[in-house]
Amino acid sequence: MFENLRQLGSNPGPGASLRSYTLRAGGARAKGSSFERSVSKLVVSAFEEFGITPKDCYRTPLSGGHMRASESDPGDLVISPALANYFPVSVECKAYKSVPWLKLIHPRKKRGIWDKWWKQCCTAAYKQKRLPVLIFKQNNSDVYAMYAYQDLTALGVGHIVPNITTRVNGDKVRVIAFAQFLDAIVIAARGCKDCR
Repeated sequence: MFENLRQLGSNPGPGASLRSYTLRAGGARAKGSSFERSVSKLVVSAFEEFGITPKDCYRTPLSGGHMRASESDPGDLVISPALANYFPVSVECKAYKSVPWLKLIHPRKKRGIWDKWWKQCCTAAYKQKRLPVLIFKQNNSDVYAMYAYQDLTALGVGHIVPNITTRVNGDKVRVIAFAQFLDAIVIAARGCKDCR
């Protein structure tokens, strides 16, 4: 009986939210891959009005092993040049049982895993000459985006009110709900005259 409950919640079907799945025993890699696919579907859905399709944003093949990821797509999502006109970011996705929020918000705590994740995100973004965005969630919670404040301000998206503003690896970063992050970028893209 419990096996069926785990399987029911393990993989979101069409229209399911990112909150609706849990980890099967031994399925950490599958959980990460499933989260990356879900994030890519949300990005495609957000930018459909610009002609973006699933061919423009998908999970990087072998994304769990960054040593094997290609130089042109070192992040967790492959973003086509057409999508990069509107969404010029390199995405790193993290889905964990629990996320150490206190280490992120407490001014005297060492950032620990946040430093590692942000460095990985920035390294991939640097290789692609794109802006770093860390998309993360913990079990049974909403999905959040972490981005460097100055990067999105340059895109005309500085008006977003963040849930958290802090420093990670010396960068001033903001954390907001991923849906709010996508909405703000889509609104900015609608007003972008040079993108089309």
